[in-house]
Amino acid sequence: MAGMGLSGGFAAGGGADALEEVLKRAFLEQTERRRAKQEDRRIGQEDTRLAQQAEMQKAALASQDESRKAAADDRAQKMLMGKLSLMAPGSQVDPGLAAEGRAAGLGPMLPHQAADLPSTAISGMAQAGAKAPLMGQLRMAAAGRPERDMFTGTDEQLTAQQGRQDALSRTAQARTDRAEQLAQAAQDRRDAAAAAQQGRVDLAQMGQQGRADLARLAAGLKGGGADGTAAQAKQQNEVQDSLSLIDEIRRDPALKASVGPAEGRGMGMMTAGPEGYTRVKALHDNLVNKLQLAQAGKLKGQGQISNMEREMLKNAATALDRTLGDADYLKQLDKIEVQFKRMQGVGQPASGPVNAGQEFDYVPGKGLVPRKQ
Repeated sequence: MAGMGLSGGFAAGGGADALEEVLKRAFLEQTERRRAKQEDRRIGQEDTRLAQQAEMQKAALASQDESRKAAADDRAQKMLMGKLSLMAPGSQVDPGLAAEGRAAGLGPMLPHQAADLPSTAISGMAQAGAKAPLMGQLRMAAAGRPERDMFTGTDEQLTAQQGRQDALSRTAQARTDRAEQLAQAAQDRRDAAAAAQQGRVDLAQMGQQGRADLARLAAGLKGGGADGTAAQAKQQNEVQDSLSLIDEIRRDPALKASVGPAEGRGMGMMTAGPEGYTRVKALHDNLVNKLQLAQAGKLKGQGQISNMEREMLKNAATALDRTLGDADYLKQLDKIEVQFKRMQGVGQPASGPVNAGQEFDYVPGKGLVPRKQ
């Protein structure tokens, strides 16, 4: 029995050792697997780091290549710009140089123009259905040209060209302004000379008118006081009729629509109405007739007129034209009114008949007035 217990003890001890060995082996295997996994992870991380580093180096090299290429392109572009800047805008460019410029990014300033074929244009007048002009034939031929590359100019050239054009424009405008100033000054001098001449003419007319008034007065005195007074009254009636006619034309509501350029007369007749248009025309023709009678010295009771007065009446009759605008037409009426009023004041005493032995003074705008005793 004791022997059996001892062998059983040995058996139990051997099983424990085996178990311990199994456990130890399992632990070692687990540890090895953990270490292998860690090593795999480390190797993977190292591979990733190396790959990232390689990508970074590749990117750096690519960036360096791009920088070198950009620098080379910039140098090439500057060299081409240097060559092109020696040319004037609008010049024709050699095809090889144009190709280099387009490759360097300068295409916008190196446009290519297609060829133009020779052509001939014929113009003139012809009847309907004719194949060619029969009258006034004009033949224009264009020689045509081959395709070509053109240089539009650099920004600096275009800016300088625009500056020169602006300077030329300013110079031309300054010359134009100066010419206008000189022309205006010359016109002012002519106007002043004309005004001075007109003043001298007016003075001469006043003197001549005074002499004519004295002559008419002497003729009236010679013919008798009663006859002179009657002739004078007759003259005043004719002149007053003319002044009334002027005033009637001026106040007519259809006047504005009845005068003006001929191309607007149709619209004027529609605006004024046929009656108003015809009325103004009749008044105008009547006034022109009176001016012509006065110019010829045939206005009833008018008496003798001077050559200068005759010329002034002739000019007034010619200037009074219905093609004038309404403002200019009214100005001519004003001038004619002055003439008739001057005629009205000539030889008209302040009151009473013209008596023999009576003395008169000539007053501009009033004519002859009795001298105060």
